[in-house]
Amino acid sequence: MPAAKPETKSPPPATPASPSVAAKPDRKRAGSRDEARRRRRIAELEAQIASAEAELAAVEAELGRDPAGDWQRLNTLVSDKERLTKALGGLLAEWEMLGSD
Repeated sequence: MPAAKPETKSPPPATPASPSVAAKPDRKRAGSRDEARRRRRIAELEAQIASAEAELAAVEAELGRDPAGDWQRLNTLVSDKERLTKALGGLLAEWEMLGSD
């Protein structure tokens, strides 16, 4: 019969001295990432808002012209204006919310 090998125990895995000490850098990095993400989203929203405002201004300028009897075109422009106004309101609301944080 072969000789039995003596059992060797491996040391327990290393653990941080305090869980709160190890978690602080992670929280700080997560907060930094969240802040960077928020700033990127604000920049995106500002670009989308500028685009929507320009498009809305173009539609309003077109609405200010004489329809020359093209009532279907006028109806389309009014629908576009309503859609753009609603979309712009949503963008502005999100922008204000992110800016207030």
